[in-house]
Amino acid sequence: MFSQPTSGGGGWLSPRDHHGNLILVTEVHEADKHYDDRRKKEMVRLTIDYVDLDGDGRLRERVYVTAPGMTNRINRNGPTLGRVGTLKLAQGDMWVINPFEEGVDDVKAQAWLDKNKAKPFGQPDNRAGHQKSLKDSVDRRMGGQSEAANMQASKTPMTVDQMRAASRPASAGFGDEPPF
Repeated sequence: MFSQPTSGGGGWLSPRDHHGNLILVTEVHEADKHYDDRRKKEMVRLTIDYVDLDGDGRLRERVYVTAPGMTNRINRNGPTLGRVGTLKLAQGDMWVINPFEEGVDDVKAQAWLDKNKAKPFGQPDNRAGHQKSLKDSVDRRMGGQSEAANMQASKTPMTVDQMRAASRPASAGFGDEPPF
């Protein structure tokens, strides 16, 4: 007869807890910067909703993610599907969201979406320096409107190709820094 209260959300996405698992980021609420005591510098922090499709399949809302290899691969203009993994670097491993297996993982995600909500999703952006959508987020917060923001504001549905094109800078290379 009565429902239990829902969690208010919050917390952090710990990549270690989801290593190898398929996650679906359903929404990015906010992109901002925060000071990371461990790294001793400002870092990008995303506030997201996500579901671990290989875990309990429960949507977690308004969770922080700060791992640079994850924040720069999450599409800010639409859902992202991928597997949590690591990338070997000279200075150590970096947590990342790797591409999903097409025809398998996307079918699993679509089944979850059909059951829970209906939004299309795209592959994570796997290029280092992916920052255009973060710039769009900053532009929106500062009052400017980018092409992706204008499309989103007009509620024009975006195809996966349009989401990819809108979220990728024309030329970005390894080591590119955020535009702020």
